[in-house]
Amino acid sequence: MKISIKQIAVWILAALITTGMAGAATLETIWTQAPDDQLDFLRSDNTHRGGAYNAANNTVVVVSRATGAGVFILDGTDGSLLRSLDASSLFGGTFQVNMAGVSDDGIIYVGNLSTSAEFPQYKVYRYSTDEEFVPPDTVFDGDPGATADGGTSGQRWGDTMAVRGSGNDTQILIGSRAGTVAAILTTGDDGFSFSATEIQISGINAGDIGLGVAFGTENTFWGTAAGRPIYQIEFDLESGTGTVIRSIEGDGIPAGFTNIAISPDGQYMAVTDLNAHTVSLYDISDPLAAPVFQSAASLPTSNTNINGTGALDFGDGVLMALETNNGVALFEIVEPTEAIAPEIVSGPTGVSVFEGSEIRLSVVATGTTPLAYQWFKNGEPVEGGTSSTLVLSDTTAAMSGDYSVTVSNVAGEASTDPVTVTIRQPVDPNLLQELWSLAPNERTYLGTANTERGMAYNPAENHIILISRNGGVSVNVLDADTGDHLHEMNSDPGLVFGGTFPVSMVAAGDDGAIYAANLTLDGTTSSFIIYSWENDSPDSVPYNSYFGDPGFGAVERWGDTLDARGAGTDTQIIASARSGNSVAIFTTTDGLNFDSTLISGVSGGLGVTFGEGNTFWTTSQGQSLDLYEFDLESATATLVASFDGTVFPSGISPIDAFPQGGFLAGIDLGAGGLLKLFSYQSPESDPLLLLEKPFATSNTNANGVGSVAFGNDPRRLYALNTNNGLVAFDLGEFDPQAVPTTITGIALDQDNNAVVTLSGSPGAEVTIEFSGNL
Repeated sequence: MKISIKQIAVWILAALITTGMAGAATLETIWTQAPDDQLDFLRSDNTHRGGAYNAANNTVVVVSRATGAGVFILDGTDGSLLRSLDASSLFGGTFQVNMAGVSDDGIIYVGNLSTSAEFPQYKVYRYSTDEEFVPPDTVFDGDPGATADGGTSGQRWGDTMAVRGSGNDTQILIGSRAGTVAAILTTGDDGFSFSATEIQISGINAGDIGLGVAFGTENTFWGTAAGRPIYQIEFDLESGTGTVIRSIEGDGIPAGFTNIAISPDGQYMAVTDLNAHTVSLYDISDPLAAPVFQSAASLPTSNTNINGTGALDFGDGVLMALETNNGVALFEIVEPTEAIAPEIVSGPTGVSVFEGSEIRLSVVATGTTPLAYQWFKNGEPVEGGTSSTLVLSDTTAAMSGDYSVTVSNVAGEASTDPVTVTIRQPVDPNLLQELWSLAPNERTYLGTANTERGMAYNPAENHIILISRNGGVSVNVLDADTGDHLHEMNSDPGLVFGGTFPVSMVAAGDDGAIYAANLTLDGTTSSFIIYSWENDSPDSVPYNSYFGDPGFGAVERWGDTLDARGAGTDTQIIASARSGNSVAIFTTTDGLNFDSTLISGVSGGLGVTFGEGNTFWTTSQGQSLDLYEFDLESATATLVASFDGTVFPSGISPIDAFPQGGFLAGIDLGAGGLLKLFSYQSPESDPLLLLEKPFATSNTNANGVGSVAFGNDPRRLYALNTNNGLVAFDLGEFDPQAVPTTITGIALDQDNNAVVTLSGSPGAEVTIEFSGNL
């Protein structure tokens, strides 16, 4: 008899969303262009984000910053490069070029990126043709949100763009990344100049349409962002308002999809899955039915797309797809010719969650519509379980069991194998008692515009240090017991400056020294800077403790992570490269000036923290949790343990470890921004999920940033989820070495061996009993 002991404690939403396929239309690849292959402007460096299909000429437009601002034209027949357009006059913005769209008459519009449209301004350029080497005209230059009384100025514009119509009927749609607004640009002179109308949308949260927008039929448009519903919005240009008329969540499109396109006739919708790096096609012709899954196709590569950007665009029977860091592809939409019987494409996945959690079990099936669904629990029909997604809300232990679904139509039926749903009580309900919380906009330095990313606990003073760029740089000191604002530290712009952001992340030494790092998108051209303060008093003056390139010539983004430990000359600081495979450990001989040691060949990018001894933990969205042992003399690290998504949620980015208590905590952005607390008996043992707590809001955290920090005396846990506020918990006196043993699953493997899955402390005694009479 074989026994497998493995902790399973993960928050899992449904594996894939369900729908049926009506003798399905399929996506067949015409051509692909992979990054880092033959086209120099297609790289895996976050520089190609926008593209569009030009139906007038059967060409594909790609904008890229890999070799400087550029607009490139690919042949729609084979994907070969035809030409690049004149980009010499493109300037201004956070990025000079970012997204693109094409009108029905073949006019190309290119937008920049403005992270704060007050300055720099948002710009749109017009190319009259993609056939000739002609300079563009600037057709919009301003703030799309400041167009009327009550307008929303200062928004981030340029992550999205959709274009429709021609001549005087041309309309350009853009969505605000962090707001609840969109803007529609209209023209009265055949597209040579545009004016903006801000659309204030009721019924959505900030950032809900920040990563994908598309025009629908008539006066409608669609919008979405990763982990958010897909909204269909009816707009009124005269009043500048938008109303949600349809919301698709769960029963149609799962979390993880972003970027969106709607076919001109309104029949099809296409979305990009950032996790699987695929494009999925849905039939949405019936406004009263869930989207009907048609087909999915893979993008050229599966590189991480941290910014969640890209573009989709329909043409006549084709679909263009571009995903940042993963190249561009053109697909033919092949319409169905005959009806087919049901076939399961993807079934539900078993889950283990805490009581009260919401569970979504989904199935993807193909076949002639209409498809009928019936869910079963332990072989018995589930009342009301007649759609492709089964939602279990307010869960209790009584809902645990084996679930399956049968899909049927006139031609037959197909069923999934049962999967086990385990609903359990928290290990200790007294863990994580909330001390205090601050919601977005409750303080002037806590907002929803991606301006707060760094937070740290100062053990010497029992203070929280919070960095904000909302309205200007501020380094704020809070009482760790109450959350009361105490004062600001000295962040004189004459002393703290440089980089993409002057300061972004913060850490504290054991002696109360404060360290803050800037953000640089490229350490070879803009130095990474670490400032230090002797303490967190308002009189302490910042000092430039490190100034240079931690990557030693490698193009890396630094400043999304920071952790510190020790005191004086024993202080160590660690930072990881966002998109690379390296960390930098900073050490000092005088307690003031630091030198960098680069350690390559490690994972991570958005989560890094010191462990016990010479170890550090790393993770990032879509990656495993890894523990490394490092050697500063040889500048090397050895992988000690790695925990994939079955053990540690792959949606977690910000993390912190508490080796003294055997705790690890992180913010799971893949689960809507839940703070999750884990324990481990040894660094190599599987982390055991103890509890999960939501934040006050669930606004989009598109950059995947934030901070988690433990306090030791008393034991506390603090978490900052960017755009969603700051929260503090009391950890109590829980002993992670004494986790009770529970059975989370029993099954037979392919050799008919009994496999028992347990969670809890090592050393549990297991007795196997057998009965022939059940």
